[in-house]
Amino acid sequence: MSHVLLPAERNRKLIHIGSGAIALGYALTSRGTTLAVLAILLALMILAEAARLVTPWGARTYNRFFGLMTRPEESRALTGASFLLAGAVLTVVVFPAVIAIPALLFMSWGDAAAALVGQKYGRLKWAQGKTVEGSLACLVVCLLIVVPFELSLAVKLSGAVAATIAELLPWGFLNDNLAVPLFSGGVMLTMMATGL
Repeated sequence: MSHVLLPAERNRKLIHIGSGAIALGYALTSRGTTLAVLAILLALMILAEAARLVTPWGARTYNRFFGLMTRPEESRALTGASFLLAGAVLTVVVFPAVIAIPALLFMSWGDAAAALVGQKYGRLKWAQGKTVEGSLACLVVCLLIVVPFELSLAVKLSGAVAATIAELLPWGFLNDNLAVPLFSGGVMLTMMATGL
């Protein structure tokens, strides 16, 4: 018997999957265009978050549209969407496109696969409520993501594994929307630099 996936979490992950458009947009445009669009979106998101956190009108407006998708720990803090955009900006700034694009997809699709599969079908538990099934789903999706990229096999494998580890680890202060693309991108860049 499978677990019931709450609609709020399902909707969060569907939005997460949709954020893969950031990586796809980068692949179709330029680094400058991608950064400009992301910077505007991040600035708007920060303004919206500020309005939500400090004004009654902002809080009411936010809760009307997104309240059901907000986790308890986000009620008086930044939401995952802000960290996702910040992670995307940093990833595009720090890494070349051949690394940044798969790293962004790891964040969008790998992380979502881990959550959706883990919450619905997970039986074998890691710490922090994560599941073995979720981690395996993340790894498989990340391995599929790197297939079309012009990277060595070692770089591809290390990136997929790094993204899976980053999704699994409890980073504490560091949101996984930052940890997954930056950690996996850093590992891939290091592997490239060593000639592997």
